[in-house]
Amino acid sequence: MRIAQVHWTAPPVVGGVEAHCESLVLQLSHRGVDVVFFTGVRQASGAPYRELLDLRAPAPTPTAIGGFAEELRTFDVVHWHNPQWHRPGVARQIADRLHDTAGPKLVLDLHNLSEDAAQWAFLRDVPCSRFLVHSPFVRDQVGMHLPDRACDLAPLAMERVVTTSALQGIPGPVILQPTRLNRWKGSHLSLAAAATLLAEGMDFTFVHAGAGDAVWPAQLDDVLDDVSKWIDADRIRLVSYRWQQSWASIGSADLVVHPTTDIGAHGEPFSLSAAQAVVCSRPLVVSDSGNLPDLLSEYEPKRVVPAGDGAALTSAMRDLLLAPAQDTPPAARELGHRLAHSLATSGVWHDSWYGRLIGASA
Repeated sequence: MRIAQVHWTAPPVVGGVEAHCESLVLQLSHRGVDVVFFTGVRQASGAPYRELLDLRAPAPTPTAIGGFAEELRTFDVVHWHNPQWHRPGVARQIADRLHDTAGPKLVLDLHNLSEDAAQWAFLRDVPCSRFLVHSPFVRDQVGMHLPDRACDLAPLAMERVVTTSALQGIPGPVILQPTRLNRWKGSHLSLAAAATLLAEGMDFTFVHAGAGDAVWPAQLDDVLDDVSKWIDADRIRLVSYRWQQSWASIGSADLVVHPTTDIGAHGEPFSLSAAQAVVCSRPLVVSDSGNLPDLLSEYEPKRVVPAGDGAALTSAMRDLLLAPAQDTPPAARELGHRLAHSLATSGVWHDSWYGRLIGASA
């Protein structure tokens, strides 16, 4: 069985999709599956670069598109992540070329959605075997917009790697936002909240990961100017670390925040970092965006605040930072065990699912 994983970006680009893809390739490879991860990131290690997937390169020629389609024909399954977001015309041309009885099965993995009608039109019309999604929230959104399309719910992969924490040496307590640094993830709200609490005299260091994102600009210059004195004082730190350090970093934080701002179809699609915080039994402040409330319904200690509400975020961060330490409740521990098992065995699930998908047409 030969599986092609295709995504526009890959580590060291920061993001949950990138971490999942790399972890899934590792897990499938450990099971003896012949899997190749194609990406448009030149510096990605272990993932072949293809210029037509490079979002910084010029639009590809028909010859380049045809060449990549022919390369993909040698696989049993082509598993394409987020084709609706970037250059969907390229993905559609390749899908059309693969859509014949001799071609591989094409799976479209929908990690996050939007309200954009053009994206939904693309997904409605593109020829593929199945959609894969990773949360009931995204599955429900697909069901509402595209009730006739086949859609399966798949576990995300996240290898449990033991490394040093990126927070090592930072004086505590530490509040960590372990997401990409941008407005959709609510970075402007958490930065402002941290500055407010520091101005009140609270003693902590706020650390925001994802500052080294190699593709998408943060668009936070105004906010960073507003909190510059706390950055200069080393009380707000912007850092970047690889996903392999995420477990140790999240596990060593005193409080984890995840305030994604959108409440529509572009809400938080799953949140690997929130799941990791549950596995690590960390107190959490999250917004009511997308999958977050459902993911954490059985988890404590946490605060769920309205998406985009900076005052509520500030208050919740203050409350949990001041709250006395407590043991993780049994239901929260059980949720952590389930999530840890799911993240560690995603490759097993995918291996079996690919086999059924291929066998259905044999």
